[in-house]
Amino acid sequence: MKQLIILALLLWCVSASAQQTLCLNDTQAKRYWVDKTEGSTYQWAISGGKGNVISGNGTNEISVMWASGNIQCELLVIETNNNGCVGEASRIKVIFSGPTASLDGNNLAVCGSATVRPTYKVTFDGTAPWSFRYELNGTVSDVIQTTANPYDLTLASITQSGTYKLKLSSVSDKNCIGAVSATEKLITVYPKVLTSAIKFE
Repeated sequence: MKQLIILALLLWCVSASAQQTLCLNDTQAKRYWVDKTEGSTYQWAISGGKGNVISGNGTNEISVMWASGNIQCELLVIETNNNGCVGEASRIKVIFSGPTASLDGNNLAVCGSATVRPTYKVTFDGTAPWSFRYELNGTVSDVIQTTANPYDLTLASITQSGTYKLKLSSVSDKNCIGAVSATEKLITVYPKVLTSAIKFE
């Protein structure tokens, strides 16, 4: 029976904890508050990440500027009433997330006599629709919008010999700006073989 009570208390604690989800690298000020008790003071603190309380510390309402690069943080507040009694900390977990995109497919090498129009798959996570750009030898594409996952990315025909480097440049989904994988694909088009005319005597 004792074990059941302890388990129930643990489950209650997990379900009672608040959680907020923000976009990766969201640096807009966010407002947090608890109900005000006359005569109380409130001490706020951030753990597990970086951010600054830019206004309101000591009161029941604050503004926080989160730093870029956070993945998961915890914001807590401890109330001290006018009798000097200290309450238990109230906590909220702040999770930073965003869409990702990865480029799937093999490096390609062809002879220059062929017209090359490579196709790769772009795989996303996050919430559709997605918008992304790719980069081919330093030239960034127009924005491509899609709800397909994965998305078949077919490049324009390549007719000039040379080595082409393809990678994703940016991605966003319905809610947030995200991050792309650093994977780079190589497309090599060898010069066309030019055989001279047959000579005779």
